[in-house]
Amino acid sequence: MLWRSIHDRLHEEIATGHYKPGEKLPTETELARRFGVNRHTVRHAITELRDQGIVYSRRGAGIFVVTRPMTYKIGRKTRFSKNLLDAQQAPAFRFLRLETRHADKIELENLALGRTAEIHVVEGIGLSNNIPITHFSSIFPAAPLDGFIEALKSAGSISTALAACNILDYERQRTEITAVLATPETAIHLACQVGDPLLRTRSLNQSNNVPIEFGTSLFSANHIAFVVDEDSSA
Repeated sequence: MLWRSIHDRLHEEIATGHYKPGEKLPTETELARRFGVNRHTVRHAITELRDQGIVYSRRGAGIFVVTRPMTYKIGRKTRFSKNLLDAQQAPAFRFLRLETRHADKIELENLALGRTAEIHVVEGIGLSNNIPITHFSSIFPAAPLDGFIEALKSAGSISTALAACNILDYERQRTEITAVLATPETAIHLACQVGDPLLRTRSLNQSNNVPIEFGTSLFSANHIAFVVDEDSSA
C-alpha cells in the first residue's frame, strides 16, 4: 500500500533525527509532490503517525513531531510560570475574559462565600514558547481583592496581581486530575484537534486557610506530564 510505504519512510526519518522533536513536517502538498501521490494518500500516512503518537497537529499551523512532554509539578506551591521556567520554557498568558460579577451557587460553594458575594473571573490561555498548552478559567473572591483585575491587566501575572492585593503567599489545598477529550471550543484555544486527549485539573488555592482561587485548567497531553510532589501536595 502506498500510504504504508510513505508512513514507514517518514517514521524512519523521524526516528533517525531527520525531523527533530518539535519540528514541523512538510505540508501535505509538499509530501504528495515528493512521493508522487495524491494528498489523500499522504493524509492517510500522517493520520497513522498521529494515531501512533509520533506526530501531532496544531490547528492552522501544520503537523509537528511530538516532543517529550514537559514535567509539570503539582503540589502545594504549584505555579505555572515557575514550572515552565524550570523546564527552560518561556511562559506567557493571553487573557480571554476579565470580569467582576455576582457568583452563582456553585461558585459560592467553591469559594465558601456568602450568597450575595461578587467574584473576579479570569479566563485565558497559558503559553510555552508561544505555543498554547493550557486553557484555564479561575474565580477569586472580589471583596478581599480590590483592584485585582486592574493589577492583572498591568502585570500579566496572577501571582503578581495577588501580591498587589496583599496576598503574598498561597497554597494548593486540593487538586483533582481527570482525562477528557478536546471539544470544538477547546480545540480552537489549544490549536489541537477535536477529540485530542487533554488533562483537566480542578484546584483550590488558599491563603491563611481562606479560599482565594478556584480554577479549572485543560492541558494538552502532547505537551504536559504531571508529576505529583508527594512531599508538598495536599
